[in-house]
Amino acid sequence: MDEPLLIDSTEDVPKARITPFLALAIFVAVLGGTFQFGYNLGVINSPQNVIELSLSGCNASQIAADTCKNTVTTGQWSAVVSLFAIGGLFGALLGGPLVPKVGLRLAFLSSNVIMTAGALLMALAPNVTVLVLGRVVIGVAGGLTTVLTPMYLAAIAPYAYKGAVGTMTQLGVTSGLFLSQILSLSSIWGTANSWRLLLGLPLVFAAVQTLALAILPESPVWLITCDKHDKARASLARLRGSPRLARYELAALIKDTEQAPKSQSLSELLRLPAFRRVVLIGIGLQACQQLTGINAIFYFSTSIFQSANVKNEDSATLAVGGLALMMTVASVQFMDKFNRKTLLIGGLIGMPLFFACLTIASMLPESHGVGIFAIMSVCGVVISFAAAPGNIPWLMIGEMFPAEMLAPATSLCVGANWIFNFIVGISFQGLEEALSYYVYVVFLVIGLMCAGFVWKFVPETRGKAIADTAAALQLRT
Repeated sequence: MDEPLLIDSTEDVPKARITPFLALAIFVAVLGGTFQFGYNLGVINSPQNVIELSLSGCNASQIAADTCKNTVTTGQWSAVVSLFAIGGLFGALLGGPLVPKVGLRLAFLSSNVIMTAGALLMALAPNVTVLVLGRVVIGVAGGLTTVLTPMYLAAIAPYAYKGAVGTMTQLGVTSGLFLSQILSLSSIWGTANSWRLLLGLPLVFAAVQTLALAILPESPVWLITCDKHDKARASLARLRGSPRLARYELAALIKDTEQAPKSQSLSELLRLPAFRRVVLIGIGLQACQQLTGINAIFYFSTSIFQSANVKNEDSATLAVGGLALMMTVASVQFMDKFNRKTLLIGGLIGMPLFFACLTIASMLPESHGVGIFAIMSVCGVVISFAAAPGNIPWLMIGEMFPAEMLAPATSLCVGANWIFNFIVGISFQGLEEALSYYVYVVFLVIGLMCAGFVWKFVPETRGKAIADTAAALQLRT
């Protein structure tokens, strides 16, 4: 065991900042993390028809002349969309036990190997069955990274920038989604000759992060839990650009670790009433992120705009992706300035309001004005989501659970996120066929219920030390 480094509490400690190396570490973690998740979330939206026809045995000239029959059923395509989330569930549950054993760097490497296999299966798929298998495999990588990315960002972020750095998790999702929407346009790679390039591109993300892992520092928190204090101090010094600040943060982390109870297995933790209660709050936050309808927008925006009489649905879909990206970037500026609960409740009220507008737009007769109203309604949903419900559920996992509980708690909460993702992906088209334009009323009701849940049960965590929050939630005595 390394000897912990103690410091004089009166020592003048420099103010933490986002150093160039910290920014690089954030970028690398997000690129091979939630960025690829966001990319794979949206990449099959616009080129759906081209992919279906290609897998039906049609060649490019037949597709261009519209002389070939599409043999891919609605059920098969729903499987392509939704079984990505089943893979994500397994990946998320894998992350909990994997991280404490190997650390975050090796866990990222494992994710990249799985991502490579999934991308190859999708890019080379001769039929729908292999495409579905590829989606499941790359979903495993996506699920693993949705555990790893928020954990790593929480571990390397300076205390004063926890909210802003935590927002990078969702920024990775929206930027990956936006890139997939650009590249999948029919004027770029959304064609019969190029759609396989679209599905194989995650190979590049995996390769870049794998190479960058050589310089990426290990999580200081994980190193301390392994009693590797000297390595933790070196990691912090590289991230902070200040040996004095590294010593100060190391002493605080060691003190928190010494106060923490001995790490327990998931089965042991689930016997603790306080842990179960807070995990249920975390799962509830994930439900509020997924079941309020945002992935119906991201998965099926093209068909949503078609049903709402929007003429250029591909351009409208691209505009929505760009707006989601811009709003997520904007949210970085106020994430540490306003209470988490206030932002969440505001977003969860705004989404139902705009889903009500989208319902009205879908009911009105076709016209240019109605199309604009539908686009504005969807944009309103996206703005409301990106302002808080898209970011805060990821962020609050790391703010509610102490280090000794974080890996299993993150695994459970993110696993639930993928289950809710699957429910939306597998059910939306069937609900839309059964309820027509009233399908958005389902999201309206769920959104309002979630706002009430946050107001009643979710603790405020902004500006509070994790140890204090854990004590208040009775996770530590």
